[in-house]
Amino acid sequence: MRNVSLGLALSASLSAACGGLVAPEVDPAKLPGPILIGRIDTGLRAAGEDPPEIAVAVDGAPRSVFVAPDGTFAVRSLPEGSARIELAYGEARTELVLAPLERGAVFEVVVNASPAEIQVASSFRREGVLAYDLPVRRAGGVDIAENDAVFFLEPGDYAGGLVVRGRRVVLLGDNADEPCEERGRARLRGDLEIRGSDVRVLDVAPRGVVRIGGEAVRVHSPCDGLWRGTTAPRRIDDAGGRGPLIDL
Repeated sequence: MRNVSLGLALSASLSAACGGLVAPEVDPAKLPGPILIGRIDTGLRAAGEDPPEIAVAVDGAPRSVFVAPDGTFAVRSLPEGSARIELAYGEARTELVLAPLERGAVFEVVVNASPAEIQVASSFRREGVLAYDLPVRRAGGVDIAENDAVFFLEPGDYAGGLVVRGRRVVLLGDNADEPCEERGRARLRGDLEIRGSDVRVLDVAPRGVVRIGGEAVRVHSPCDGLWRGTTAPRRIDDAGGRGPLIDL
């Protein structure tokens, strides 16, 4: 099967300077399941206030979905064909149907919520954007220079560092939103460096240093109690000391 590099070229000099980082290759035959990326808006919240809690079910089956302090969340591994997404906030409930769904499809939704009502403000498919599988690397790091891309990191240990230079990039751990004690975790043993803008990293466990040099960057590892965002009221919650050092 032929691999596709998505134009993520890297010069030899840059690779050497970054400690052996290489551009990722993706296999179109290994596209992950469809994904929904959402944001819930409950109005203005005070700095340090906990994010809203929403209940999510897919075709009647509950999912363990975590909302980041900026209101963003993701629902992964949706079924192909179509899916009924049920959302609940307090006593308020709503649902939407996504179709057609094929592997690699990326949908986005914005939800307005109050204790009395929850409404889908907008939902759309990100045309021209696919989610790709990024296999575990046992040696060396990865450099992502692509724009408008979504990458799934497989459960396991990525030995090297990961640098993101692109814009509008999403990195997610590849699982089906199981409870934390049951879900497979993608762990970065090297450093995570974000130089691009509008970058989201969700449910990837950094174990090195996290360096954020770009704008509109959000790093959320809910099973580690870790949050770092440049566009949200709450900076970081790492009371357990399990997360990485933060270098801005």
